[in-house]
Amino acid sequence: MFSLGYILGVNIYREYPTASGKDKAAIKDIISSAKANARNGEQWDKGVMCGVRDAANERKARKGK
Repeated sequence: MFSLGYILGVNIYREYPTASGKDKAAIKDIISSAKANARNGEQWDKGVMCGVRDAANERKARKGK
């Protein structure tokens, strides 16, 4: 379950900049609910949060930050 969540996290992070306003709100909702559930130990939600974190770190590394 963790790996499926990880893939989703990476994909939604990469799609966020080009998403419409409605889709951006949906992505934010997914991330906030995953954050809350990951704290409760849900493996799928932990995967989502790790995928978002790693995609953000990768983007920052490419920018040279």
